[in-house]
Amino acid sequence: MPRIAIGTLSAGLTIALLSCFLAGTPQAEALDLRCNDSNVMVHAPDPADAKSVCDGAVDAIRFLRARGFRTNQIFDVRVVDALPSPIDPAAYGGYVQNERRAYLLVYSKIAARGTVFGLPFDRALYRSLATHEVAHAIAALNFRAANPPIEAVEYIAYATMFAALPGKHRNAVLERFKSDEFANELHINRSVYLLDPFRFGVLAYKHFMKLRDGTHFLELILTGRALQDFTY
Repeated sequence: MPRIAIGTLSAGLTIALLSCFLAGTPQAEALDLRCNDSNVMVHAPDPADAKSVCDGAVDAIRFLRARGFRTNQIFDVRVVDALPSPIDPAAYGGYVQNERRAYLLVYSKIAARGTVFGLPFDRALYRSLATHEVAHAIAALNFRAANPPIEAVEYIAYATMFAALPGKHRNAVLERFKSDEFANELHINRSVYLLDPFRFGVLAYKHFMKLRDGTHFLELILTGRALQDFTY
């Protein structure tokens, strides 16, 4: 798969629009921002949240671009107080393919839940959640296999997210699963994901890091030659 460069990435923001009026009446501020050197647009009520999302988007773009993914697609990320259907309201975020749009809860809503991945919530973890959702968006626009199964989609998103997570956070998570791994590809399946999505994600990252050629495996996933709904 050809690699398409999109210039030097930075975590900065380009403000495209500031809208805070509805029918002439001031409302809560909402920023429409374009992440520098990308086609990712972020709509967020809090500039700090918007910056975290752009930082996470840069992480996803760097990781996946280096592995042959096209990363110049246009899509947007909405930072919201409540996730829209069909996303599970208990989730932190989600990607709606027919909208070409990712959603992420505002930082304060996630912080109110206490912990994420069993760790005290902070900006690094919030950034990683954005990385996960942007990885979904990029992967969705790179799949050549029709209707990829959930284990294929989540494998890519979790491998990207954990690869970009700061070592302090990642090591704390990996320590909880140090003796646990996928024995082979058949174990990377829908049943395992649905039983415990977070465990699935950690083991997906561990599996990816042990591969001799992770880029090739991702190519197999995108073309439907790996992770094709092995459920038993």
